[in-house]
Amino acid sequence: MWLTKAFRDQDAEEIVNSVKEFDRDNLFLKQQLGRDTNDLVLEQLRQEVKEFGVNNNLILALGNRALEQKHWEKIFGLIGQQTPALNAFNLKTLLDFKIDLEYEKVEEISSFASGEATINAQLNEISGFWETQALFTVMPYRDSKDRFIIGDIEDTIVQLEDNQMSI
Repeated sequence: MWLTKAFRDQDAEEIVNSVKEFDRDNLFLKQQLGRDTNDLVLEQLRQEVKEFGVNNNLILALGNRALEQKHWEKIFGLIGQQTPALNAFNLKTLLDFKIDLEYEKVEEISSFASGEATINAQLNEISGFWETQALFTVMPYRDSKDRFIIGDIEDTIVQLEDNQMSI
């Protein structure tokens, strides 16, 4: 199912955790049967889990929810393929195109996407604050009705400095 279901519809961490659980269960069953017992089914399961488990870090990198269309274009570019719609490819397709040989580059793209997502979230938070914040308090200048001065701006400056430091 993991190989053929649309990859973006799956939870990469859940896939990796299930593979690790299969590995633990296999080891437990092997211990229950004893070391001298050679069970072909358990051996086949161990081999398949081991072969699939080699890709755990790759699966986590590809399953990064911060990956956007532009990142997927880079990833598919690594394997010389056109980028399909984000829900139109599966893990088997990626592995068939040998994406595992480009793991380091995929990991770099995934990390970059996470960094971009963090910065975008911070910028959105700051932008939201400034959109709702009254920047200045104005007060009438002396007894004039048509002249004003800016009141205390210390809080505004402190907030601005805090926002600069957070980015």
